[in-house]
Amino acid sequence: MLPLKLAIPNEQLQRTKDVGKLCRIIAWSACLAGCGHQGVDLGPFGTVSGRVTYKGVPVEEGVITFHCPDSGQVANAGLSDDGRYRIKLEGRDGLPIGNYNVYIRPPLLDYKERARLLFPDSGRAYNPQEYPNIPMDYRFESSSGLKATVEEGENTFDFDMSNKVDR
Repeated sequence: MLPLKLAIPNEQLQRTKDVGKLCRIIAWSACLAGCGHQGVDLGPFGTVSGRVTYKGVPVEEGVITFHCPDSGQVANAGLSDDGRYRIKLEGRDGLPIGNYNVYIRPPLLDYKERARLLFPDSGRAYNPQEYPNIPMDYRFESSSGLKATVEEGENTFDFDMSNKVDR
């Protein structure tokens, strides 16, 4: 039995290749255009910075998160050694104006720490570090009770956490 050969004219083959290239270009363009909020007007911004303390002492490690329930906008920032933070969103300094719920969590785990949590029998026992200076109630949006209203211009929000049980 002889192998079957399909005869496709050269110009048809070239058009098929061109259509394939065009499809790839369109797909890549759509992916790039869909990343982030580029080109979307988020409205007026206000700068957002401040300091996080626990019973008056700076919280040196952690992440502060601002969430606007109306727009769904979420942004966070790490805390510095003196408890200070500055929020940036989409390459801009600050947040769109609005009312935000705020919560503070311990620092995120790096990939090695996550692996030890997922695979504790990997040779070293891992015990997650405690963060008594970030009470459990402040770690979740639903229980922190922290709020911020961002307006145009400079906004400074200092949050002093105390153990809600002590209140």
